[in-house]
Amino acid sequence: MKTNTFSLVIILFFSTSAEAANDELVGKIMSLLDKDYAKIHSESNKTYYEIHEELYKLAIDAGPIIAPGLRKIISTRGKNVGLASELLAMIGDDQDIDIIQDVYDEGLEGLKRSVCLARMSRGNEEDVEVIIKMMIKNDSAFPCNTIQTTLALASIHSENALPALKTIAEKTQDTWVIDAINRINSVPPSVDTHKLNNSNKEIIAAIIRNGIPGIHQVRNIRDDKNRGVWEFEDNTWIFKSSRKNNNEYNIDFDIHVSPDSKRAFVKLKLRIISSTYEYRYILENKEPFWRVRGIYLNSIVEHFNEDIYRIPAEEVQKYLLPTSQ
Repeated sequence: MKTNTFSLVIILFFSTSAEAANDELVGKIMSLLDKDYAKIHSESNKTYYEIHEELYKLAIDAGPIIAPGLRKIISTRGKNVGLASELLAMIGDDQDIDIIQDVYDEGLEGLKRSVCLARMSRGNEEDVEVIIKMMIKNDSAFPCNTIQTTLALASIHSENALPALKTIAEKTQDTWVIDAINRINSVPPSVDTHKLNNSNKEIIAAIIRNGIPGIHQVRNIRDDKNRGVWEFEDNTWIFKSSRKNNNEYNIDFDIHVSPDSKRAFVKLKLRIISSTYEYRYILENKEPFWRVRGIYLNSIVEHFNEDIYRIPAEEVQKYLLPTSQ
């Protein structure tokens, strides 16, 4: 009896500790969402990217427990409703898609990424249709608006999107659209990571299988962080330990995994010659496999000798992905 009582006390202790930690995490996120980000930016050395991505990681750590608070902010159209919608798109479930869509339909154009992320997470025929309508609506006025929608359609791998994508490609020659068409038409690559010494190798493999815009034009790419190279052979990306130097092509995976190992936020940098494309991936662990539930372009960095110019995704007016090596 004493042993059973002791075991129960231990269970209750850890359960209470976990609940307290969750409450603290939720409180921290809600507090950040209530702040004026312009003031935070001016009072600290952090960029808007850093401030937002700190919040993204906290949301990935919290997962579904933060959803009720985010839904409340959205329903009342409270402060930072756009950012709350984006976080909900990253960790929410199917019921949250309509919640985010309703706010976007009210005319809040800044929620385009949130809508795409939410609909990517499910990816059914209805979601594809909505994303196509968003893409068609905006492709003529601002070419940059097609980037997020084409990333979403390519990630879902929907053949139903091909007619609309081909129509836009014929009119605009937009290489983001062409890349999406190529990815949808292609058989997803296999990934060989048995020589990759990284505890998050399954996350890396899931990203490569889902697709990285522009990477299909490269057959050999350096991975300095993992001390090797990725080589493309017979529709398989193979990681090889190597000191081979290729300054033109480089890839970097910065991976943040939630404490319960159910979610991940990945900062991916793909450098092709003088341009670095910075993507963000959101993944969920559907055991035994990781699954990409969202991707967005964060920025493009141009390298001119020693000068570096960062172009935020929302300021990209027309930018080309590489169409050949």
